[in-house]
Amino acid sequence: MKAIHPLQWKKNAPEATHLSVNITFDDLETVCRIYWALRSSNGGLVESGHSEINGAAYSAWNGANDYVWQFVATELGISLSSENV
Repeated sequence: MKAIHPLQWKKNAPEATHLSVNITFDDLETVCRIYWALRSSNGGLVESGHSEINGAAYSAWNGANDYVWQFVATELGISLSSENV
């Protein structure tokens, strides 16, 4: 889990302060599927979903975990914080 710049994801929902990311599938050639979750400061679920790295984005991935974190953050339009969790 990584800290994000806090944001109100949905009206009347807790503020999202953390992002968790799990790779659920990677064929090691063309596609990687990811489950992500936005969480509140107490760890409660604010929102979750799935992302996929494929095509040019998969080709650009050098296997580094930071690439996956940044890919999901960019797709969601959020900013990762430099704070470690």
